[in-house]
Amino acid sequence: MIPTNKNPVIKPVKPAEGMYAITAEEKKFLDMAKLKNEELHKEQLAYNMEMGIKLNEMRIQQLKRQIDFKETEISSKTVRETHADYKDNLKPEFMIQNEIESIEFEIMKLVDSTKKIKEEQAKQAKK
Repeated sequence: MIPTNKNPVIKPVKPAEGMYAITAEEKKFLDMAKLKNEELHKEQLAYNMEMGIKLNEMRIQQLKRQIDFKETEISSKTVRETHADYKDNLKPEFMIQNEIESIEFEIMKLVDSTKKIKEEQAKQAKK
């Protein structure tokens, strides 16, 4: 096609990299969708934090019960737990004590995790 005054050649304009031309109505819709997505993300984050705290507290209670059981075994000298490597198949007291210390360490980690979640919740509440 030969350009003339009646028929000028129109060159297409390329948008910038990653940019697309959208109408004002489309932009309004996308902005609303983005705000709704951010709101849903905040709600989901708050829910996950709350569930994390509840799960940690539940696990701490379970571990405390395990400790009570193991301490009862040691104090009453009636070991119910078995271990195949020993002649009488009973778990030695030092092994039970080591398990108690491991459980206490696990509780400490859960308490620390719960504390961090609560601090993060406080930060989110301030926003």
